[in-house]
Amino acid sequence: MMAAFPRTLAVAALLCVLAPPALGCGYERWNVKVGADPDAGLISTGPHATTIAELDRLPAPPAPESRFNSRWRPVETTVYRVTGQVSAIRHERDGDLHLTLRDGLARLIVELPSPECAEKSRFLSKIIQARETADFLRRGEVVTVTGVGFFDVLHGQRGAAPNGIELHPVLAISGAPGAVSLPRNAPPPQSSASTLPSFATAARAHQHCPADTVVWLNLRSGIYHFAGERWYGRTRNGAYVCRREADRAGMRATRNRQ
Repeated sequence: MMAAFPRTLAVAALLCVLAPPALGCGYERWNVKVGADPDAGLISTGPHATTIAELDRLPAPPAPESRFNSRWRPVETTVYRVTGQVSAIRHERDGDLHLTLRDGLARLIVELPSPECAEKSRFLSKIIQARETADFLRRGEVVTVTGVGFFDVLHGQRGAAPNGIELHPVLAISGAPGAVSLPRNAPPPQSSASTLPSFATAARAHQHCPADTVVWLNLRSGIYHFAGERWYGRTRNGAYVCRREADRAGMRATRNRQ
């Protein structure tokens, strides 16, 4: 009997390691990342044209995470504009759309947060517009990106700049001069959340789960919203689903309900 107990603990520990992390908005320096921190008003919105290589050479602070809700000046109070080729596109579990840009050997991560996770951002309207544009991006395209400088902690991110600098949040994205324009008719990739039973109306969802709460799920970010909240029934690529089924699938409530 005693021998079975350690074996049970080992199995439980293995399941915890193998289980995917839950979806939801980010936490570490999140207000800074989306422009909702007390220093956001200090950001100069006139974009400074530069190159990825020049950004990669900027000196990084020794511990970026030590300023949890404030900015490292002048880099994190500057809006930069760069041009590069999209080498990677990834949807993160904190709702961000993660792009890696390259210009020769220089590389840079730029992040487009989910609007639901940036409701208090001073740049919310620009974040929404940039995210909608980025839905149609494809690898290999050359784009011009405008965004706020941000120093992330280096923790093995693929495609990260050597000094950890990023553009976070991205405020605008467009096809670079002379490059192929961004397509407008290609369907965006579907999230695994789209495998949930989903409905076009709340009434149909209630019929499916009359004893449960119906929520609105963003099928791309995996974040769901309750009736009465700002994004309920309003995000792109969304649907009405049952909360318990969403929870079992690893979806998460919007930040202010966590």
